[in-house]
Order: sequence, then C-alpha cells, then structure tokens
Amino acid sequence: GSVPSFDLVIFDEASQLAPEDAVGAIIRGRQLVVVGDPKQLPPTNFFGVAAGLTNVEIGDDGLPIYEDAESILEQYMGAGVPLSCLRWHYFSAHEALITYSNVEFYDGDLYTFPSVERDTSTYGLQFEYVPDAIYEGKGLNLIEARRVADAVAEFVRVQLSRLQNGERP
Repeated sequence: GSVPSFDLVIFDEASQLAPEDAVGAIIRGRQLVVVGDPKQLPPTNFFGVAAGLTNVEIGDDGLPIYEDAESILEQYMGAGVPLSCLRWHYFSAHEALITYSNVEFYDGDLYTFPSVERDTSTYGLQFEYVPDAIYEGKGLNLIEARRVADAVAEFVRVQLSRLQNGERP
C-alpha cells in the first residue's frame, strides 16, 4: 500500500514537542510549518515521573533527576531554515500578564494591547509578600507554594460564585 501523506503538516507549541513524537507526521508531509516559542520550557519527563509512568535515576538527595529534552522547534531552528518572529501578543485579559515577560525575555519587542480595565486586582498580576517563605533549594519553597495553592482555590471559589449569581467570570 501507499504511505498516507499530507499536503501540509503544522506543529503548534513545538517547544513542547519531542522530535521522536513528531517524526512520523513530518515524513508524511509535503510541507512543514513549525510554530513555537524557544523561550518556553522544553519537553520534560517531569509529569511522567510525577505520575509514576517513567522510571528515572534518583539523585544523592533521594529526589528523582528530571530531564529536559530538545524540542522539534530547537531542531528545526538549528537546521538553517527560514524563520519569522510573530510580535503581536493578544491573549492576556490584562496587559500586566505579559508585560514582565515582554521586558525580561523579549526585549520589549512584543506589541501588546492595553487593558480596558486598568486599576483592578481582578486581572493581571500583583505582588504579594509571603512572610516566612524560605527557599529550600531545587525550586522548593513550600510556604510560598501553599500560598499559591490557596490563592488558586480562592480564585476558583470566587469564579464559581460569580457563575452561580449569573455574572461573567
């Protein structure tokens, strides 16, 4: 039989996709478009390890050794193919959600859109000091993590309450 083929293969969020997961579609396509952000986290075995689906080496500290892999985006970018950079960012409900990344990671090159609501704590980001939070190494800060989890749970409660009252979340 003939090999199934595609006129066009498009990978979105390619920074999250390992090459071994993409190669089957790539070889079946006549043209390839790879879309992604090299500044985002690469593919990782973290979730497989956390779910007990992947066996990994244990470090001297007794913790699993997580590994990041190269993505299809990184491989594609290293192949010398033509690249384009998209500069318009329009996903955030509040401009403050992208401002930090725009300045710190994208050198202010992204075009963002001003928020309709400016002086609100409902959207965007705000600084909250968490007293007694201690960085324990290896990305661990349990007191801060607990505060984030509490804030997420409170946000969900507020949104569910608004939905029940017929308001827009």
